[in-house]
Formats: sequence, C-alpha cells, structure tokens
Amino acid sequence: MNSAGVDESRGAWLRQLREDAGLTQEDLSERSGLSARAIAAIERGHTRRPYPSSLRVLIRTLGLPETAADDLLARYRRGGDPGLALGSRQVPAIRAEPGSSGRAAAGWAWPEPVPRQLPATVAHFAGRDRELKILDELLDNADSTSTCGAVGISAIGGSAGVGKTTLALHWAHRAASRFPDGQLYVNLHGFDPSGQPVTPADALHGFLAALQVRPERIPPDPEVRAGLYRSLLADRRVLIVLDNAHDAAQVLPLLPGGSGCLVIATSRRDLAPLAATQEARLLRLDVLTGAEAGELLTARLGADRMDAEPDAAAKLIRLCGRLPIALAITAARAAASPQLPLAAFADDLADTWRRRS
Repeated sequence: MNSAGVDESRGAWLRQLREDAGLTQEDLSERSGLSARAIAAIERGHTRRPYPSSLRVLIRTLGLPETAADDLLARYRRGGDPGLALGSRQVPAIRAEPGSSGRAAAGWAWPEPVPRQLPATVAHFAGRDRELKILDELLDNADSTSTCGAVGISAIGGSAGVGKTTLALHWAHRAASRFPDGQLYVNLHGFDPSGQPVTPADALHGFLAALQVRPERIPPDPEVRAGLYRSLLADRRVLIVLDNAHDAAQVLPLLPGGSGCLVIATSRRDLAPLAATQEARLLRLDVLTGAEAGELLTARLGADRMDAEPDAAAKLIRLCGRLPIALAITAARAAASPQLPLAAFADDLADTWRRRS
C-alpha cells in the first residue's frame, strides 16, 4: 500500500466513527471547535501528522474514551495498519461493524443518546393518590414478574378534560429513574378535530428514530417496522407513553415485546380489548373529589387567597364540575388578576353558564 493509501485508511477510520454517530463534518466542527476544513483534511489523509490535541478533542466529542485517541494516534504513527504494537501494548483493529448503528466500535459501547421524550408535566399536581398508588403497584408487579415475558400495561380512560394525560405524565416523570434506557412518548391524536389520528406506522417511525435507527434503515413495511421496534426494545428497560389513543387497535402495534418495558396508554374510549388480550390494568378516571379540587386551586392560587373567600372558592369548584381542565383554566385566569376577588370570577362563570343554558 502506498503512503497515500495508508493515510486514507487512517482518515477513513475517523470518518466511519463520525458517520456512525450520525454527524456531518459541519456538525462535528460545531461541537468540537475544530474547523470543518481541518476535519476534512484529517479524514482524507491529507494531514500526515495531525496534532494530538486535535484528535483527542474529536474523540471526546464523539463520546469515545481517551484510549480511543491513543489508538488513533498510534495508527498515524505506525502507518495505519490495524494490530500494530505500540510499545508493549497491542493496538487493536478499530472499525464499526455494518448495521451496528453506532452501537460499537473497537469493542467500545457507543454512548448513544437515551431517548427522554416525556413532555413537561404541570407544576401543580393535586389529588389522584389512589390512581398513583395503582400505577406504582403496576410497576412493582412488572418488576417481580419480569422473567415471564409479559409487558406491564396500564390503560387510563376517561372523558375529555378529566386529567388522563396529566396523570400519565406526572407518574411517568416520577418513575422515569426506574427506566434507565429511556422514555418514549407519542401523542396519537386519537380525537383531534382534524379526524386524522397518527397511524401506528408513523408512530413507530418516530420511535425508531428516537432509538437511533437511521432513516434509510427504517423498514417501509409496517409489520417489519414493528418487528424491528420490538427487537430493539427486547433487552432494554423503557417506559412508553401512548397518549390520546383512538382505540386499542391503534395501541397494539406499538406494544414492545420485552418484559423490561412498561406501557401507559390514555384514551377517551374504553381500552378493554387490551385487558382481554394483553392483561392490561384498566384505570378509569372520574372528576376530582371536592377536597382534591380545593387542593388544586390552593396550589395555584395560594392558601391565603382561598381562605379569604371560602364560599367563592367552593362556588368555583362547583361551577367547574370538579373537572381538572376547567379548574386549571379558572385558576390561571384568577392567578393572572390577583387584585380581583374570587367572587368576581365565580359570578362571571355563573353568568356564562346561565347564558349557555
């Protein structure tokens, strides 16, 4: 091999690492602080002796250990042939295996980004102690029966505005540390005015992308796509939130196959088919109790304001029907105008109801 070829092989190794990380030369430049021109020169083998500091910066940016920088430096010093000795130490051949999606190079585990897709939850969560306890028990039971291969599933149902998503996300954030391989979330738009729910195939595409599958490697066939999704999750511990599902048929293709995962699905419709076929735990939400509704308003408006007008606060709770979404909207309006008494908001809300009736 001539010297140009040897130099090219050295640069090709670095180029392979960059591509496996899903980065362009410009991306790597922005993250490392080195110019894209310098990175291109190294990858093409035009730089016979790059600065060690530059190579170490690139290696750190790619998320590899410092030993990888030592190996790369050795390749440049020794002509790029794999397996050449460096002192008393053997320098391994380093390459990413085809289809590895950046999972391993030179025997090192790729530090892939862990998906953390949960949307932010509300700052003031109130009530639902019974439901939270049920979800905690579901997680504990899933842990104790993880060897049987079953996936823990909870289907949260209830009318619009009753707080299904709020409960699911509050609990999911609370339990996130129990799922070190990440959390996946999708709004399935099962009841959007547009009437176009997210197809399972599209939801799977988003999940696979979050799991670092390159777009060109995502299978076009929905069943094959679902199979790849289950394969990737087979040995992982991931929490999956399927929000606002239209029906059980929309949920079924999105269920993982690994027992280390847990699924929370929400829907306005009854997801009983999941209980029949997947042993899902059904959880039906009702409106808040009077005490829980008061707790929610107190968290948002403050105890002093609530205690100053207990009758007006009780009237607001009654007029909102103890529905979480209505209480949240009312609390937001009252919080935005702290100078107005709660009685004014209660009277205004009562007038609105009279006009509609």
